[in-house]
Amino acid sequence: MGHQALLTQEQVLSIANARALKANVDLSGYDVRIEFEFTEKNHKWYVFYNGTDNVVGNDFLILVDDITGETHLFGGS
Repeated sequence: MGHQALLTQEQVLSIANARALKANVDLSGYDVRIEFEFTEKNHKWYVFYNGTDNVVGNDFLILVDDITGETHLFGGS
């Protein structure tokens, strides 16, 4: 049985981009991939930002909670 996400991909991308901008990240050099995972303990969106210039440490991930909208940023330089 699947879980129907509360947020749309567009909403999640908007939330994640706002979090990245708050961390002073220039988003112009990134490709973005979004995935959703639901288990009883996990209802997260994973937003992967892959740097297009292949610099070590340029990739990062933002988790977005589907219920609360809370974000966590991981990685980056």
